[in-house]
Order: sequence, then structure tokens, then C-alpha cells
Amino acid sequence: MKKLRFWLNFGIGLAIAAFFLWLFFRSVKNWGELWDSLLTARYIFIVPAILISLATFIFRALRWHYLLYGIKRIPSLRLFSPMLIGFMGNCLLPARAGEFIRAYLLAQRENIKLTASLATLVVDRMFDMFVLLLLIAGVLLFYPLDETVLLSATGRSLEDIRFFLGVVATSAFAGLVGFILLLYYKKDAAARILSAVLFFLPSGVRQKIVALFVSFTEGLHIFKNGRHVCIAVVISIAQWILGALMFYPLFFAFGIQEKLSLTSVAVVLAAASVGVSIPTPGYAGPFHFFVQVGLQLCDSSISDTTAKAYALVTHIATFFPVILIGIGFAFKEGISLAQMEKTSEQLKESVE
Repeated sequence: MKKLRFWLNFGIGLAIAAFFLWLFFRSVKNWGELWDSLLTARYIFIVPAILISLATFIFRALRWHYLLYGIKRIPSLRLFSPMLIGFMGNCLLPARAGEFIRAYLLAQRENIKLTASLATLVVDRMFDMFVLLLLIAGVLLFYPLDETVLLSATGRSLEDIRFFLGVVATSAFAGLVGFILLLYYKKDAAARILSAVLFFLPSGVRQKIVALFVSFTEGLHIFKNGRHVCIAVVISIAQWILGALMFYPLFFAFGIQEKLSLTSVAVVLAAASVGVSIPTPGYAGPFHFFVQVGLQLCDSSISDTTAKAYALVTHIATFFPVILIGIGFAFKEGISLAQMEKTSEQLKESVE
């Protein structure tokens, strides 16, 4: 059953990747031009892009340090190994299994409860979602996007997308934040609300889910310290600004820096983040497609060939170093990919 679920998740991820790669490559009319664009790129600029990308993990580790502060004071340096192994697992294993691995490694190494470790990752993603929504809102409201490209890529007008962001996405985020705060400050009330929402499930399953969420409160101690919440928000903003800047050196790699401003990196990052949110092996497919769309939303005169080459190189700069470093940490810890897959399946069963 475990193997069946693994291969089912992997197959779904591959199918999604294949669909978006088809969307990405279907407009290629001259493969030789794409190859030439890749060959003539100035790859010296990939070095600062990689270094900036890796530097974002310093901020991630520092934020995780503050999220864990109420449970155990763990130096940021000790968080790099489980964090990068987890991100590597997200790239190579289906269904974002690396998050479970990351929580498990931290719990084992630092002798804290797994549910508390998982809860800090939920809050970690919540901070990312908060900054991402601000970023996307800022891009849609203030950046002069080429609406012709937007319509061609998504089939939706700018007004449609603004409405979706403003009503659906913001409401969902507000609901998540509200429930987490309620879960921490009014545990019993949150448990009753969750039980009522899950009325359609069998009683035993419903009680197990509610008990799991209640146990997560051990990892929500950051909300007890307003100063640490503010620090985590500032770190998150700094991390995302740095993450956006990694796209800038690659403008020079393809000679498009004169067509784009520094603020264009915000559009490319917002588009790339939408792609990353779609789970595929190695983030292949959606990442490429949305980076190309984001680049051409900034300036529609950028050719398909250049935009595609940029997306391919950006994918390598963003994920391959993390995968290699994560594999190095996993080797040092004596963890194989097969063990990670097995552990993630066991962890999923234990929390379901």
C-alpha cells in the first residue's frame, strides 16, 4: 500500500510536470535558436545568482530559530542540516515529503516532539505565504504588466486575477491565521470549530484529526512573544527580497538587463513562486512555465527563445545547488533517499 501511494503521488507529479513542460516547449519553432541562446549565455553571472539563492537559507535558518525559541533554543547553524535535507527531499520526493523529513530530523536530533516540530513548519510556511501574498498584490497593483501577455498566458484579465487574489487568496490566508491564533489562545474553541467543520467524517477519524491539531499548539509558542513575531516577519521580508535579487544577475547572463528594471525581479519571483507551489519532481514544468510568463509580463519584447533559456538556467541555479548540498548533508548523516521515502511515508501515516 505504501509503495502504491508513493508511485501514485510520483506519477501524478510527473503528469503535472509533463503537462507544464509541454506548455513551456510547445511554442518552440527553432530548437537550434534555443540551443544557441543557452550556449552563448554568460554563465559567469550564474555564480552570484547561486550565492544569493543559497544566502536565503541563512535567513530561513534564523527564522526557524525564532519559531523554535519557545520550545528549545537551537543555534541557527544546527538547523542547516535538517533544513537543507528537507528542501532536497522536496525536490526529489513526491508530495513535498521533505517537510516531514525536516521535522523528523529536527525532532530526533534535538529531542523535541514531532508534532511541535511539524507545527513550527506550518507557521514557517504561513510567514512565507504572508510575504508572498504581499508580493503578488504589489506586483498586480503597482507594476505596469503587459495585459496582452497575461491574457495569452492565463486566459484571465488583470482585473479577474486581482479579484481572485483579493477575495479568495486573502480570505484563505486570513482564515488560516485566524484558526492558528485561535488554536493557540483558545484551544477548546478551535477544537469545537474544527470538529464541526469535519462533520462529514466518521467520529473516530474526526477525533484523531482534532487531537492532532490540538497537539500542534506546542509548536506555536512564537505567538506568545510579540517581539519574536515581529522579528520573524522582518526576517521573512528580508529573505524574500534576497530571493528576488537572485534573478537579477541572470538578466545580464542573457543580455536583457537594459529591457528590465531592478523591480522586475519582483514579478519574476512572484511568477516563480506560483510555479513552485505546484508539486512536481524537481519543481520541473510549472517553474519553467511561470518564470517565462513572469519575464515576458515585464517586457513582451523579450523573445520566447530568450525567456525559455532564462527559465531553464534559473531552474538550475535555484535548485541544483540545494539538491547537491542536501545530498551532502544526508550522506554525512548516513541517510539514503530510500530511507527518506520510507520515513516520510511512516510519518504521514502517523499523523493521518
